[in-house]
Amino acid sequence: MSNQTESVEAIVELVAENNAELIIQDPVKERLINDLKPIANRTADYQLTAVDFTVENEAQAKDAMRLEKAIRADMKAVKEHDILGGIIKGLHGLHKKWKGLENRLVPEMDAARKTIRAARIKWEEEEAEKAAAEQRRLQAIADEKARKERERQEELERKQREKEEAARAEEERLRAEAAQAENEKERKKLEAEAERKRKAADAAAAKAEMRQENAEAVAAPVINVEAPRAKGGSRMSWQAEVVDPAAFFKALSENPMLTGFVEVKLNALASTKRNNAMFQCPGVTFKQVRK
Repeated sequence: MSNQTESVEAIVELVAENNAELIIQDPVKERLINDLKPIANRTADYQLTAVDFTVENEAQAKDAMRLEKAIRADMKAVKEHDILGGIIKGLHGLHKKWKGLENRLVPEMDAARKTIRAARIKWEEEEAEKAAAEQRRLQAIADEKARKERERQEELERKQREKEEAARAEEERLRAEAAQAENEKERKKLEAEAERKRKAADAAAAKAEMRQENAEAVAAPVINVEAPRAKGGSRMSWQAEVVDPAAFFKALSENPMLTGFVEVKLNALASTKRNNAMFQCPGVTFKQVRK
């Protein structure tokens, strides 16, 4: 058996003995009831009296002071009762001993847990960085593939634009010749050829539009690589830190929505006023209240 185990057994035995000592005997119970029951009854009376209690003249003010004094006396009797005080003291001592036992075990276990957690977090962070590097690599490949496909579609569009331009120019030439032709058969032949060039130009324009749309539609997929981690392990969370208070308070003066993130320390303001009666603060009203 280890020294740690022997120590734990000794503490448990000691605390168990204290538990036995805290068993309240019948005579003690009787005295507690006799001493505290009248006070408990008066407490109910105090509460009923306080519900509708008003002070409108000096006599009522004196009655209020008398009641306050009586309540304070009963409160003191409860707080300073020798038996009740002894029980409370014993319970506090018992709590302290049980807490001591907890403190002998928990800190060492927690230190071990934190060491193990640190090792796991380190692994998860390393794996996350590996996953991020692999994601960047795969994303670069996908982006390059998309770039090449976009350039291919743009090149095909360019070729179709050239075909369209050449066909339009040839159509224009043929129509000009047809207009000058004196022979009707020759004129119709030129016009028919010009019409074929027009259709070819329209077809090339349609293909060019299609290639342009294809090029614009090319987009690399978003690559996502998940890093392995222990089930139920760490997770990423947001934390806020004010690194430039002056910038924050400048923004606060310009954006009222930010006031929800600021807490005015009223107790600190009152304390400053108490120590320096001349102290003033814009937007703050100071007043004295009777307690």
